[in-house]
Amino acid sequence: MQIISLSSRFLPQVLDVSRPDALKIFNRLDINGDQELSYSEFKDILVTGGLSFSPEEFAMRTWAAKPPGLPVHKLFANLNFDASRQLMRSEFAAEFFGVYLSSGVERAYEKKSFLQRTRNRILSYPKLSKQEILNLYDQLRAQYSSVTLHSLSQCVLGSKIVSDVLCTTQQSFFPGETAFVSYNIPKEYVKELKQNPVIVCLSSEIQFFPAAGSGWQYRGKNIIDFFRICVPLEKFPKKLSGVVSFQIPEPSFHNESFDFRLFASEDGTSI
Repeated sequence: MQIISLSSRFLPQVLDVSRPDALKIFNRLDINGDQELSYSEFKDILVTGGLSFSPEEFAMRTWAAKPPGLPVHKLFANLNFDASRQLMRSEFAAEFFGVYLSSGVERAYEKKSFLQRTRNRILSYPKLSKQEILNLYDQLRAQYSSVTLHSLSQCVLGSKIVSDVLCTTQQSFFPGETAFVSYNIPKEYVKELKQNPVIVCLSSEIQFFPAAGSGWQYRGKNIIDFFRICVPLEKFPKKLSGVVSFQIPEPSFHNESFDFRLFASEDGTSI
C-alpha cells in the first residue's frame, strides 16, 4: 500500500481550505509533533479518535442494532426520560450509553438497580466509544445549542439515510457514485414481498395514487416504467438481511433527488 505523507505546508492544497484553518486541523492530527502525517496515520486517528463520527453514523449504528421490523419512530418511544431535559456530558454518556466519564458518576450509577441503570440505554452496533459519544454530544450542542433526548433522537428520526427496513451510508451522492444500501426485512413481510423482491432507485417525485384509476405518477403524469435501477435480493427468503449497491444515475433535471425503496416482485426485474 502506498503511504502518502502530508505536511502542514501542503495540507491547504489537499483539503482546499485556508492556510490558518489547515494548520489548526493539522496540529490537532499531528499527535507526535513531527510535522508529518502519513495517510495510514490520518485514517487511524480519525477512527480511534472518533473524529470522523457524525450524527449520520449514529443513525446507521442505531439502525443496525434495532430488531427487524421495529419501526424507527419506536426506537426512543419506551425510554423513561424527559425528552426536553438539558443534559451535561456525564449524564448524556451514562444514561444513554452506559459510559462513565468520572469515578463519581460511576459510583452514583452503581447505587441504582440494574433496571434503573439500563432502562434508557440506546443500542448501537458497533457500540459507541467514549470519544465518539463526546463528539456526538459536541455536534448536538453546536446544532441545537443544548443537548436533550429530543435532539439526540432527531439524529435518527430526522435522518434521510434510515427507514424501518433500509439504510444507506450518506444523505447525498454524486451521479456515477456507488451507493450501498443495507436491508433488514422482518419475517412477517416475506409473503407480501412475493418471490423475488427488489430494491429500486427512483426519483423522489414519483408517487403512487391509490384512488380511482390508481397508478404511479411523475410530475403530474401517469407512468408505467418509473425506476432507473432495480436490484433483486439474493437468496430471498432464506436471507432477510444484506447489502446491495447502486451506481447513482444522472438526474433528468437540475437538483432531482432519488429514493431507495423496497418493492414486491415475482421475477426480480419488474413490480
